[in-house]
Amino acid sequence: MNLEKITRPERNCYRIAQADQVDILIDAAPYYRALYHSISEARERLVFLGWQFDSRVSLLRGEEASRARYPVQFLPLLQKVAEERPNLQIYILAWDHSIVFAPEREWWQSYRFQQETSDQIHFVFDDLHPAGGSHHQKIVLADGVVGFCGGLDICGDRWDTPQHRRRNPLRKNEDGTPYSLFHDVQIAVQGEAASVLEEIFLDRWAAATGERLPSLPPAPRRRLDLPHTLRLSGGPVSISRTVPVGTCGQTTPVHEIAQFYDDAIASAQRLILIENQYFTSRRVFEALHKRISDTSRPGVEMIMILPQAAQNWKEELAIGFEQRRMLQRLEATAKANRCPLGIYTPIKTGTAPLPPTPIYVHSKVLVVDDRILSVGSANTSNRSLGLDTECNINIEAEGEARGREIAQTCHTLLGEHLEQPADAVESLIQQKGGWVAALDSVSGQTGRLHKLNDDFPETWIDQVLPEGICFDPESPLSSEDLFEKLLSWPIESTDDKGEIKEKEAGRRKRSDAASAGSKRAFLKGAFFFLLPLIGFLLYFFLEKKGIDLRPWIVYLDEARASHWTIPLFIVGAVVASAISFPIIIILILGGVLFGAYWGTLLNWTAALAGATVSYFLGLYLGKPLFRSLAQKKAPALAEWIKQKGFWAILILRVIGVFPFTVINFLAGASRIRLSNYLLATALGMLPGTFLISYFSDSILQGTVDFKSKSSQLLWGFSLVLLFWLGSALLKKWWLRRQVGAVSQ
Repeated sequence: MNLEKITRPERNCYRIAQADQVDILIDAAPYYRALYHSISEARERLVFLGWQFDSRVSLLRGEEASRARYPVQFLPLLQKVAEERPNLQIYILAWDHSIVFAPEREWWQSYRFQQETSDQIHFVFDDLHPAGGSHHQKIVLADGVVGFCGGLDICGDRWDTPQHRRRNPLRKNEDGTPYSLFHDVQIAVQGEAASVLEEIFLDRWAAATGERLPSLPPAPRRRLDLPHTLRLSGGPVSISRTVPVGTCGQTTPVHEIAQFYDDAIASAQRLILIENQYFTSRRVFEALHKRISDTSRPGVEMIMILPQAAQNWKEELAIGFEQRRMLQRLEATAKANRCPLGIYTPIKTGTAPLPPTPIYVHSKVLVVDDRILSVGSANTSNRSLGLDTECNINIEAEGEARGREIAQTCHTLLGEHLEQPADAVESLIQQKGGWVAALDSVSGQTGRLHKLNDDFPETWIDQVLPEGICFDPESPLSSEDLFEKLLSWPIESTDDKGEIKEKEAGRRKRSDAASAGSKRAFLKGAFFFLLPLIGFLLYFFLEKKGIDLRPWIVYLDEARASHWTIPLFIVGAVVASAISFPIIIILILGGVLFGAYWGTLLNWTAALAGATVSYFLGLYLGKPLFRSLAQKKAPALAEWIKQKGFWAILILRVIGVFPFTVINFLAGASRIRLSNYLLATALGMLPGTFLISYFSDSILQGTVDFKSKSSQLLWGFSLVLLFWLGSALLKKWWLRRQVGAVSQ
């Protein structure tokens, strides 16, 4: 333990604090048990920060639930302890999630947590995050005495035991729906470290609500004897965060977790173990690649434990293919440098008739040698290390005793996967002379670990999507910045010299914006040109598999012939516009249902109807909506629409910079003339609706019968090219117009 410490505040952590007690909780059953105990003991304040909540989830199950003193469901438990303790205040801060996740969430949560409960329970949806980001921190605090942090939310589809039995009647949601095997890890700290977590909550709550809660006053030190998987001794721990710009008043991004990973990996002497839900972070990949390739130092062994497959199609499209490519590169580098690398996934096997069942890995754990342990909410993905809010708790050993505890944690974690006690895992590693050799010797035979790279062929997504394209952003998707670069004038100084400097700065800024915009437009266009080839690739893929889609067209024709299809489509488009559902999905559906030309007409009509309804919603909601959107979402956009009216709407419709519904609401709330708004929308939406309708129909026809319909794919390609060039020229003209206006 003579190595230099890597943990440094203001570099890779927020604070270093003393933890009187540290508990490791492997899987949701032990965590929910400890959580139930902490809630039952709370006297002053309970705090919950999460990505997702469900009021109905049971924290205890089976015999434990039957013996419980209080209700075991989450919200009834909170109501009961609040009823017994009038001084107890309960705060729940949940991510105000995207509509994409609505089918997976409990509905009407604000009503359930606020209207049906006492005034002691305060529930708030937190929407203060950059576009495309989320609040992913998972923190629970009880009286400032104990704090939990990790990968587990208090919601459905999470509870499972370390045994991961395939037949477990308790592993089901409250509606009786069973779900698959699930693995995660949580950490609990007591003492000063819990107070640091409380600081993070207080900042988040103040930013979301405007209410600055006081810190809990110092109290006689208490220690809770919580249920646990493994207990570590007290000592210093560090808390690291990811906080993007614009969250909690941040003017610069906080990348402490990413930096901690960089420093920890660089310091590795013998072992790097990553157990995570994803592996798409370019920063972590580069850190691993650099450490493996460093031939001036002794070689290091690497273990990665990941899910066998993405949890759903959204994850597969967003990160699945990029993860496979990164793992292939990492494997090649490790092989070239003779670095033992094992990539594994847990699969529960056993006797027939039960089939092998993958265990979904949702944990976020890093172990380096016997010196460093990190547990928290951050995935090894780009968004977790740059775009979402995250929180990890790190332990760095300062002596041999703490080093043995970290090694014991690593052995315990591997022991669950191997269905062996920790000491048996340690003996196996010593017997085989290394971690990877030990796991390889039992992979697919003893326990649950299987080699991931032997199980996973490429999918058609890998073949279609180009190299380097990944829907896993590491920085905010700031349409506001793009708008200001394209459409805003600089603020002129009243001082002559200052005015000249301002104008020169404006010219340079726009010149740089034009150059950067050209590069972005080229990359965006290059990717967009590949889309018409999807039908071509699908045709040969389906032909190779002997699949004929033409019989399915009969069902599509029946849908087209129904008298209800057109009214339902238009009503659906109106509803989608009102709830901010992506309009492009509706337009693609219209192109598939009605073809290129009728699809254009009906898509255009539906978009105009949706825009009209959204306009009137904005009009009647009035100033509160305008103030909310203008201050929180897009202040420059709101002011520009208010001043420019028709031309603002027309340009925004053609360029497509901002979401369809946001423009509709702002137009209504800013009370621009309805006739101008409808005319600008009608003209601006026409090119896009025709392009998307024709393009969607081209892919459908080309996929079903490529030999006779291949020309439609060619026309689709040509239309995309023309639309892209037209949009690029319009943007270039607008930039030149602004530069000319500034220079005059």
